[in-house]
Amino acid sequence: MDDMIIAFYSDRERPYGAFSNFAAYGFELDGRYWKTSEHYFQAQKFAGTEHEEQARLAPRRNSRRTWAGSGTAPCAPTGRASRKT
Repeated sequence: MDDMIIAFYSDRERPYGAFSNFAAYGFELDGRYWKTSEHYFQAQKFAGTEHEEQARLAPRRNSRRTWAGSGTAPCAPTGRASRKT
């Protein structure tokens, strides 16, 4: 049964990387273009805020980590909410 599993994560994995949420297959939804489904997924964490658009426009490679580490995102690179102490 294990030989029937199609495992993928990175868009660089062969032969199934094209199914990854990081694969460079953009799409249009509600009049806005999304570079990857990962961009859309991350942006929905901030739906209705200014951060939604920042996530949509983030660079493609490592978009969440790059954006989160830029100091302009409301979350830490780990994905946990930032806390100012």
